[in-house]
Amino acid sequence: MSFAASVAATVRRLPDDGTFVLHRDEGELDDFGHPHTPKYAQFCRWSSSMLRCEVVSNAFLPEEHHWSPAEEVRLLAMGWKCPDPDEPTASPNWHLDVALVWAEVGVDGVVQVLRDLWGARVMSDVVLDAKDLRRFRWIDVPEDLDDDPGR
Repeated sequence: MSFAASVAATVRRLPDDGTFVLHRDEGELDDFGHPHTPKYAQFCRWSSSMLRCEVVSNAFLPEEHHWSPAEEVRLLAMGWKCPDPDEPTASPNWHLDVALVWAEVGVDGVVQVLRDLWGARVMSDVVLDAKDLRRFRWIDVPEDLDDDPGR
């Protein structure tokens, strides 16, 4: 099963209000020996049929990891909605809302960010939420996140 299909299957199994987090592993460890990963994407299931896909916004990133204006334009072009902390139904992060039956659409959006904006090319570049790590048994191959292996 592909990376995106595995993540889509996982988020479909989330309980209402459950979350699943993916991080970009930059090789740094925090004070507890866990990967220090300021860049993250998360999936939040709400109601019985909706999924919110989020990519961290500048509000939660250290300044040296902020999105550049050009990257924010790319996020908009990819279909991501801007963070809006003042709007009660919006998210303080970049977000996409999809029906749960279309989970692959949201997961593909996150994979595109991981690959095209954060430079993740293989599964080992991505850290899963620690409590969910045991569920996965992926083989690390270069094609995991690359939709164009010749690139």
